[in-house]
Amino acid sequence: MAEATLVPAYVMPLRDALALQYGSDATIAIEHIMSDRYRFVVVASAFRGMDHADRQTQVWSLAQSVLKQSDLVKVSMILTVADDELYEDSSHTTDSDEGV
Repeated sequence: MAEATLVPAYVMPLRDALALQYGSDATIAIEHIMSDRYRFVVVASAFRGMDHADRQTQVWSLAQSVLKQSDLVKVSMILTVADDELYEDSSHTTDSDEGV
């Protein structure tokens, strides 16, 4: 039987704040990395045309406003992706996909 992982208290408030900030069309995913550390992935139309640095400034400013410093350091990464940057064609491959 798989062991259940208890989600630390900081994870859900940050996930909820990101969802509120980026709207109902945003997808917020969380991934357990190790121990009490988590990675967040935010896919949102709000990131269209925005450069990476601006995206990161936005999400980390939000994280700082929601979390205590002791919890903020447990966030390993917040990946930001515009919805139009995702590939919809499953036949898309990269060199690494092909074993090159």
